[in-house]
Amino acid sequence: MEAEQITKNIGKRIRELRNMNGLTQQELADRTELTKGYISQLENGLVTPSVVTLLD
Repeated sequence: MEAEQITKNIGKRIRELRNMNGLTQQELADRTELTKGYISQLENGLVTPSVVTLLD
């Protein structure tokens, strides 16, 4: 599997988990100390999260 597809799969899973927990992007951003824009980029597969970001 190539890196671009992995990034998209990670974003899809983040969105699924956020929705399962009834959170908005802003609420997730507040809880993770990330920006809403970054959460959106993650969910849309536009950025690759670092391992540190994933573990936090």
